[in-house]
Formats: sequence, structure tokens, C-alpha cells
Amino acid sequence: AATICSEAGDYTLAGCDPIQCTRPTDVTGYDFDSATEVLSAPEFAVTGLACALGYTGTAAAEVCAAAGAYTLSGCTIITCTRPVDAAFEFGAVVETLTAPDFAVTGITCAAGFTAPAGETPTAEACTAPGPYIVKGCVTDTAACTRPATAGYVYDSASEVLNILTFVVTGVTCAANYVGTAVVATCTADTDPYVVTGCEPIMCTRPTTAGFDFTAAAEVLALPTFEVTGVACATGYTGTPVVTACAAAGPYSVTGCSETTTTTTTTTTTTTTAASTGGSTTEPTPASLVFNITGSFAFEADTDATVVHDVVQQMLITASGQPMEDVFVTVTTTAARRLATRRLAMTSFAVSFI
Repeated sequence: AATICSEAGDYTLAGCDPIQCTRPTDVTGYDFDSATEVLSAPEFAVTGLACALGYTGTAAAEVCAAAGAYTLSGCTIITCTRPVDAAFEFGAVVETLTAPDFAVTGITCAAGFTAPAGETPTAEACTAPGPYIVKGCVTDTAACTRPATAGYVYDSASEVLNILTFVVTGVTCAANYVGTAVVATCTADTDPYVVTGCEPIMCTRPTTAGFDFTAAAEVLALPTFEVTGVACATGYTGTPVVTACAAAGPYSVTGCSETTTTTTTTTTTTTTAASTGGSTTEPTPASLVFNITGSFAFEADTDATVVHDVVQQMLITASGQPMEDVFVTVTTTAARRLATRRLAMTSFAVSFI
């Protein structure tokens, strides 16, 4: 419907809504486990759709033309066929050959072929249109081969590889692997026998303080272990070194040390010759200063070093500063005002700096 405008400009349209599709009720042959649907027709899209097990093709969804179910296409049922294999007898076989419901019974070994002890001939569904797979009948000379599966060591292995009398012992896990090696026979001539039970040792990321793993790239399985991008954390310095774990657990990191800051306080003490009396000034932010005034009279041969050492020790005790931060300088001057009878004496003005 159209509504006239009330002033110069566009008139108004109404009455049309987007078509809404729905998922079909019959979805046989299609797998929606990973599907995402946008069901409004103008933006219609179905992604992640796949063919179900036993079906083949490329799944597709087509938008509905009117409100209702959209259309599925592209997946067809897999139908197997009977194989041609001289080792098997199919005279009494019963077969359901469509893959979703596949079942085959009654297979036996043909003349001249035998199933290994404890086994019977088996059939497996095909994964694409074609013959199904039969296993379990071998000749007296059929033999397995040694596998090349990573993680196993055969240095001490003892092997009887004929399928009918198969025995293998002494297989162990390789370095950087953990577990117990288990061996099983093959089912067809020249196929490798099966080894399981050995898994790569897996390292984990450590929580050691002082290291930053933000940019780390890690391959944690030991056979191919590699870690790059580890850095020293804020407040730490050095060059990080990464070492793989020897058993399942955190790898090690070393090389980063906590940054330390040393603060040195210098104490300067000054004493100058003046009239008797004394005064002390307030310390400055960079040093602690004492000004001591007074007259000192000593024997002429008194060693000024004695004065230096005594005063320095007193200042160290009073200030709490180490000896290397307390500096004392002794300066001597003769006092002319002394009486003649004391000229043998000398007066010193002592300056402590």
C-alpha cells in the first residue's frame, strides 16, 4: 500500500514484510551440527552444512520462494559394491550395501587362506561409492612388516612377522616419549603391524616470576620442543633462556634477575675555628651537615690524624652513615694570643668537612 505525502516529498509504502524460511523437517543425509542459518529471505544464508555419515557430495541450501521450508540438495547416499578378492568366499553372504545401514555377514576364507588365531573375516563399509573392505583371510606365507611410526624403538625387538604365528616383543618407547609400547598384528600381507601406547612428553608453561610470556610462541611436545618470544618482565633484566622439561611438567626459564637500586647518602661535617660557643645547621636533602665551633689547644707534636679519627668515629656513630660517606679534614693554625710562657704550646683551629 502507498500513503500520500502530507507535504512535498516521498509518499509512504507499507504492507510488505520479508519472507521467512524455516529448516526442512526431513534432513536425512545432512549434518547440521556446525550449521549457521539466516532465515530471512533477503539475507538468506546457511553455512557449515555438511553431508551426514554414509552420504557423499556437497551440501547446499536454497532460499524458499514463499514462507516455509528452504530446499536441501547435494548429498546422496553411498552404496557399496561387493569386492573381488580371491582370499574370501561370498557364497553364503548376506549384504545391506547402503552405507548408513551397511551390514555384511557370512563371509568365510577361501581355500588356501586362513584367518589368524582368534579372528574371523570382517567387512567394513566403503567411504565412497565402490567395493566394501574385507579383512582377516591370509595365506600361510602372509607376513606383516615393521612400522615406521614415530616414538618407538626396535633395537631390542624380537619379531615373528608371519600373520598366522605373529609375535613381536621388545618394542619400547623412544626418547622424549612416555608410555608402554603395545603391538598388534596386521591383517593383510605386507601391511605394517600396529604399535600404540607411546605418547610425546608434553611440557607446560611455567609460572616463574620475572618472565613475560605475552609474545611467546610455544611447541610443547618434546620431540619438536621450541619456545621463542619469552622476555624479562618489568622490573627484571637479563636474557631469558628456555630449557625443555625432562618429564611432563613446566619447562624452565632462567636469565632474568630483579633490578636493584642502590641509594648512597653522603654526610659532610664542617668545623671552623672561632670564639668559644657552638651552633648546628639543619640538614639539606643531599647531605647532613654539622657546623661545630670552638678553640682547641694541643701539644705541638700532637698528631692531627688522632683528631681526625676520633671526630670521624663520633660522627659515624651520631649519623648512622658508613665510614666511606663521612669526610673529616683537620686544619691547624697557631693561636697568637697565648702567653709567652705557653709558646711551647700550639693552638689548632680544626675544620671538619
